[in-house]
Amino acid sequence: MNTLRALKMTKTLEAIFYQCEGTGAFKQGPSTVLPILKAHYGDDCGASVHTIHHLSSIAGYRFVREGKVSFIPKEKCPPKGGGTFPFASLLASKDLIVPPLLMPKHMGMICRAIEAGKSNSESLSVDFCLASIYTPYDMGRYFESLFNKIDSFQPYIKHIDECIRSYLYGHVSVSVSGLILAAEGILREIGTKIDSRFEGITSKDQFVNVINNIEDEVVKKAYSGLEVPCFMRKREYLIEFNEPLCLVDGFKNYFTTRLYEKTSDVKGAIDMNRHSILHGLIMDFNKPINFYRLFIMLVFLAFISVLLGHNRASAFVEETETSKKKSNCYNELAAFGAFMKVKYPV
Repeated sequence: MNTLRALKMTKTLEAIFYQCEGTGAFKQGPSTVLPILKAHYGDDCGASVHTIHHLSSIAGYRFVREGKVSFIPKEKCPPKGGGTFPFASLLASKDLIVPPLLMPKHMGMICRAIEAGKSNSESLSVDFCLASIYTPYDMGRYFESLFNKIDSFQPYIKHIDECIRSYLYGHVSVSVSGLILAAEGILREIGTKIDSRFEGITSKDQFVNVINNIEDEVVKKAYSGLEVPCFMRKREYLIEFNEPLCLVDGFKNYFTTRLYEKTSDVKGAIDMNRHSILHGLIMDFNKPINFYRLFIMLVFLAFISVLLGHNRASAFVEETETSKKKSNCYNELAAFGAFMKVKYPV
């Protein structure tokens, strides 16, 4: 009897899901599913109806299996909705990844600016929009209350500060080329924290492996500690509703097909490509939007570092006395830079 009981207790989540699906228990409802769960995991397993809330809800059943809180959904298909970031393709048309930690109204402003500039390739509407969102004052807050709190940023923190100062002073090309190097280094640091074998990597394929590992870590953190069937942790399932995974996926696409792609293989016009910039193949990358692309990338890398638990508990970018000093510094630099551009135009 004890042996039979042990066998019942070890039945996998996949097996119990397919039993409920195959017997039609899910269609019949809780009155049929709950007894099946109790029969396998005991009357004290706490089996109950449960819904996981994401952008779209996943209805199913929660219970305790072998001491772990577990969940099976009512159906195998991922929840359908309007998409995690329906505007991602619009942002991608301007080589922008989805900015983390941004208010919906600001996201809407960027999208409207892109739409407004579609008829004019020389339009600066997106540049001005990003400048109004990521003001010098806000950059100071991001720098002190986010970037400077994360281990992976520390080897490059002074470099980032110099790049921001260069941009505010009006030296866009200096800031852009510098931030590319900083972002690359931070990505390498994040990879090294996941797997020490990534230390010192330089090639595109190696960085893609880092991003793949980040994806794997994000997948592991889905569902807030619930044990779920294997199919619920597959990329094609999670990509339908998991925001962090969608952010990583968008970054991976931009990184592999635009920023780090071989210059001759890039499809369509492009303002910023690492190979072209750092090898001197193009010199017209001194555009404000390129700085904001890279600043948003830094915010993304900070968000990922927080998500993976690298030294900081929260991604909330608070204003502190320290951040106010940096913000005031950046404000004054921006004002002086504007004065110099007018008095001594380049």
